[in-house]
Amino acid sequence: MKKYIIICTSLLVLIALFIFLISPIKEIDKKGAPNVTFDSLLTDVIENEYSVKLSQTSLQLNYRFSEQNIDKLVTTHIHTIVDEVSSAEVVFTPKSMLVYTNKNLGFLPTQYVMELEPVILNDRIALQVINSKMGRIPIPSSFLLSNIEKNPTLKVDKGYIILFENVPNALTFEKIEIEDEILTVVINVQITSIVDMMELGAVLLPYGINLLDMLKN
Repeated sequence: MKKYIIICTSLLVLIALFIFLISPIKEIDKKGAPNVTFDSLLTDVIENEYSVKLSQTSLQLNYRFSEQNIDKLVTTHIHTIVDEVSSAEVVFTPKSMLVYTNKNLGFLPTQYVMELEPVILNDRIALQVINSKMGRIPIPSSFLLSNIEKNPTLKVDKGYIILFENVPNALTFEKIEIEDEILTVVINVQITSIVDMMELGAVLLPYGINLLDMLKN
């Protein structure tokens, strides 16, 4: 009888410990999916967060995104591509961002956390996965990346999440970094032919971006 009680007690302790380890580590106030689409939100953000610098051969676009705007963009996209997410949030650190995603594991609430560092990889914007956790338990990044890879809008390559992979040759990402709670993105546009102009228009105009209007500003 005593042995049975010890075994039951040990099992209860292990279950309680497991529930504690996978439980959310950060409280997120937001609930449910945003009531706007990712594309409309992206258009609104990039229309108001840029400056333009002209040189003799190119056009340089400088974007400065606040933590609040990146939080809106990322969490909206998460609700679009991940099933059964109850809430999500993005928090900047000095050089990276922490993405918190609340989701149930069966009937148990848990929270997936990914630390991502924005980098330029082969002239494209990428997010390098620094570490990932389920609650307080470190988990292989490949576990979360395999789910991200199922989405056709994102590409995963050796621990990197590639963003905006299919962009025109005339557009090059030169810099991306987080500093003072601001994500800065520097894009160089160099148009050498009518083909470059047509390719840029095909990519930018659906988001309401007009290079001529940008130059007037």
